[in-house]
Amino acid sequence: MTQIYLTRFSASALLMLALTCPALASQSPAPFDPMQSLLSEAASVSTAVAQQPSEEIEKRKKSDPKFKAAYEHYINGGWEYFDDHAEAAPGEDCAAFFWKGDGMVRLSGPGGDYKGALMTFWGASIPTPDKSQKVKVTLKQSGEAPQSVHAFNYKLPGDTFGSIVFAVPTIEALLDGMEDVASFNLEIDGTSVAKVEWHGGMAARDRLRKCVNAKK
Repeated sequence: MTQIYLTRFSASALLMLALTCPALASQSPAPFDPMQSLLSEAASVSTAVAQQPSEEIEKRKKSDPKFKAAYEHYINGGWEYFDDHAEAAPGEDCAAFFWKGDGMVRLSGPGGDYKGALMTFWGASIPTPDKSQKVKVTLKQSGEAPQSVHAFNYKLPGDTFGSIVFAVPTIEALLDGMEDVASFNLEIDGTSVAKVEWHGGMAARDRLRKCVNAKK
């Protein structure tokens, strides 16, 4: 596997994070945020699986097509694609989101002056601070040496899950590092807080690259 290398957060990376996630600054729901509906859907299914007996889950699948589709996504995993900003210019704010079980990751970028990319993870065990904070996280990728870097940890109003976001030097580095199947394990102080294993990474890479190349 080609490793996805991380970097320190720059001012332009922080600006991109604020633009693609305006509720971080305003502490109010963003007017356009496709991630909100995806995370809400994931949280709803995750809660149902944890709290409801299998018989009730089967009843909901038969009576609610939307829940059935979300449940199948929860079990089998899959990708979603969207613009990460309401006024995204061609080739900017491209995003791909993978979700399976309680593990979620979004790959996004570039945007404005920031030519790099962001990797954002969500999970039930990720800390949910009242205010965004820097945390030292060890990222373990399948078959590669662990990387320990400072990342941003936050939770938006109304969200169930906390999130951790890493900066990647360039969008090309992110795309070149993607494999069809890849696993990630995030640790804070030696404790795992999120695990994601995606499949279909090559198709996701191609979709992201097509979006990024739209400005050329």
